[in-house]
Amino acid sequence: LEDLYDEANQQRNCVASYANRIANGLSYVFVMREVASPDKSLITIEIDPNTYGLRQKYLARNEPIRNKAQTDFINRWVAFIKRMRLGD
Repeated sequence: LEDLYDEANQQRNCVASYANRIANGLSYVFVMREVASPDKSLITIEIDPNTYGLRQKYLARNEPIRNKAQTDFINRWVAFIKRMRLGD
């Protein structure tokens, strides 16, 4: 819960309000960070726990990601976890 609040504060978003959804298995939230700044949030990612599909991915203040390399990485990662979890 502390990490969730930290993410919300760093990103200036509402991810802390997802605490009950996460606790009840209705949402998975992940944080993307740069290796050079492991304590600084870069992107907040929400995954659907049933389909393992991407629900949302945002920079601070819910700004869209404009970096193609970051978007491509997230899309490859989501495809990977979907294959691993769903056995496709």
